[in-house]
Amino acid sequence: MNSLAGNAKLSRRRALRELLMRAQLAHQERLVGLGAIRSDDRGSIQGDEMDVASEHAEAETHARLIEHRWSTKAVLDDALERLRRGLYGVCDECGEEISLERLRVIPFTAYCIDCQHQRERTKAAVGEGTESSIQSDF
Repeated sequence: MNSLAGNAKLSRRRALRELLMRAQLAHQERLVGLGAIRSDDRGSIQGDEMDVASEHAEAETHARLIEHRWSTKAVLDDALERLRRGLYGVCDECGEEISLERLRVIPFTAYCIDCQHQRERTKAAVGEGTESSIQSDF
């Protein structure tokens, strides 16, 4: 490998590491923010049924946000492990490099845009096949 290609590869690896570290930091800040919001909501609202129902709906939404954030943490941790092994930024399906633009938008993705589209088309086709077989049973 010539030095120009080696420098480009090293530069990409640094950019990938920085991108992933920023994504993880932003995620941690959002988790902390959700905790702060929840601690402010400790008091129970005294009011009519609509107030109580609204409070329960907000608590449910908050719980879902926290659950989503923790699942995001898991995929970010997986991306960090791929980085450690030298596999981050490489498509799990075709082995090609994932574009930096895609990784900036979805830092934890494991698939290039083409393979992701193919996965979604396959999933949709399987879902449609299942749906039509269910409908034919009725």
